[in-house]
Amino acid sequence: MVERFRRERRILSRLDHPNIARLLDGGATEEGLPYLVMEYVEGTPLLEYARTMDLNARLDLFRKVCEGVEYAHRNLVIHRDLKPANILVTAETGAPKLLDFGIAKLLSSEDTSHTAPEQRLLTPDYASPEQKAGALVTTATDIYSLGRILEELVKGVRASYEVAQIIGKARHEDAERRYATVEQLSEDVRRYLAGLPVLARGDAALYRARKFLRRNLWTVLAATAAMISLLAGIVVSTIQARRAERRFHAAHGFANLVVRDISRRLQQTRGALVVAKDLIGGAVRMLDALSKDAANDRALQFDLGVGYFRVSSLQWSLDGPNLGEFDGCMENAGKARDILEPLLRLEPGNRDVQHQLGQVYKQLGWCSWGTGDYEDEIRWARKAEPLLRASDPYPETGYGSNQHFTIPGDIGGALVQLGRCREALKIYRYRPGVERDVLARFGIGSALECEGDIDGAEKQYSGVTYDGKRLLGGLIATDQVIFLRGNLLGNPLHLNLGLRDEGLKLVRQSLMRHETVFQRDPADMFAKILLA
Repeated sequence: MVERFRRERRILSRLDHPNIARLLDGGATEEGLPYLVMEYVEGTPLLEYARTMDLNARLDLFRKVCEGVEYAHRNLVIHRDLKPANILVTAETGAPKLLDFGIAKLLSSEDTSHTAPEQRLLTPDYASPEQKAGALVTTATDIYSLGRILEELVKGVRASYEVAQIIGKARHEDAERRYATVEQLSEDVRRYLAGLPVLARGDAALYRARKFLRRNLWTVLAATAAMISLLAGIVVSTIQARRAERRFHAAHGFANLVVRDISRRLQQTRGALVVAKDLIGGAVRMLDALSKDAANDRALQFDLGVGYFRVSSLQWSLDGPNLGEFDGCMENAGKARDILEPLLRLEPGNRDVQHQLGQVYKQLGWCSWGTGDYEDEIRWARKAEPLLRASDPYPETGYGSNQHFTIPGDIGGALVQLGRCREALKIYRYRPGVERDVLARFGIGSALECEGDIDGAEKQYSGVTYDGKRLLGGLIATDQVIFLRGNLLGNPLHLNLGLRDEGLKLVRQSLMRHETVFQRDPADMFAKILLA
């Protein structure tokens, strides 16, 4: 018995929990009398400590008792003799401390199922039926004792029927019908404190409804009032919804007007970019607001993508008047991309979406050009080309949209800026129909000039004709080429052909044309760049 005492003492000494008084040591005297060394707890017995508490405070205290018992059970230790006298509450922290944990097992015989009644160590008022009968002791035994402790603890305060149900379940004669664990018992007490249905009451619908109503009385009353109001005003709500829908479509139509029609006219109207600067902020806010309601409307998503693209083109472009707002250009072109890429994944064969996303990629490349990131311009142009080609009804000639046909010019121009002249020349000369394509001849001229072949460059520049003006919109094919030719003919600070007077004449002609464009709209950043 002394040897088993020592073995169990070692097990129990490992229990370390703030709600359990620790067993520190133990042994036997020279006469063979066993002794224990326990942690000293200065506190008040549980029932005495709780005497002035209300019901909720007593239940909170009980849950702390449960924490200690639950911890011991997880460590495979059963108390066997839980009772109020074995629980002290410390004055300093108000924490309950369970005493003599496991000592009943320590002092009982090895096999409790064969222990004679006079050898069993228990307190009859708190012992479970199976304990009194000498049956096998399990964690259910401690749960029964906890039920008795809770019963004593709530005496003297007005406890509800639900608390009585919790006690009854914990103290059930049949161990199988008690709470399965101490944690379940503690959780049911917590549910009562929170106003939730307790498990001990079962799953009766009426009971659960009453608990919900009691717990959420004001919410239910408010919801009921709202429902009555909703039913009373359903006709008005329907009318308002229809009005809201009409306002939404009106806003959508106005956004289309701003970003599709007005933006085009602003780029063609003298001095209009000053107005555009103020208009862009409002247009973007409207597009952002419409975007929040576009999740399931593909047509609206497409229009929004077009809208952001148009705004971006007003902020910066390589082929027309713009405000030179490079960051805004990149931001709004990026918004267009974020809308159109998922849309194309949903409709991979939609040529309109393909074409618009290709234009957006091309625009992102132009935004990159504006910030001097020519490598990024090449990357975006290469993403744009297959989409623009796939959406062009005449991909071999470019007569449909002519968009994919200009991509090599974007790539070649960026390569020239990077000083990679031979790569640029190869790109330009690879294009079909190069002998009749003005844009290609312009690019080839710039690449030859980059390489130092000024005779070849002059030959290409001089071949840019009125047809090219019509094809390219006039600005690059005439005004800019006139300047480049003048530079090439006689600029002493540049590779030139020594024809100073002819060159000066062309440069002055170019200056006059660029001044005219600039005076048309002083806010046009592209005109400023060309004039500078």
